[in-house]
Amino acid sequence: MANMFKLSISSPTESLYDSEASLITIKVYKGYIGILANHIPFVSSIRPCVFDVVIGDASKPLKGIISDGMIATSKDKVNIIANKVTWVQDIDKEEAKRKLEEIDNNLKTMPKNKTLLSLKEYYTLVLNYK
Repeated sequence: MANMFKLSISSPTESLYDSEASLITIKVYKGYIGILANHIPFVSSIRPCVFDVVIGDASKPLKGIISDGMIATSKDKVNIIANKVTWVQDIDKEEAKRKLEEIDNNLKTMPKNKTLLSLKEYYTLVLNYK
């Protein structure tokens, strides 16, 4: 069995995952990174992306879509806090479409709002996920 670490994924409103994992692949500021057990301490911002969590069988990872946030690792723990996280099996494309319309309307008056731009990228990923 692969070496495991404690993984915690949460948003401001809920805890989405709090268990062991053997690998997480996620997009940080400079590109995608894979984190295994015993990773060096690391802190970075997260970019909106599709991410994978491997628990045991690498052929069946948990897949999610995440907005902007932060990741912090230590030898045996990874903490992720993000504004929005959706597991791919829970995708609601109609909601994503409505949210994108709201965001586009808000961007007309606040075109450089980084939170809105990040959420637009997140909901675009949700809407386009196959």
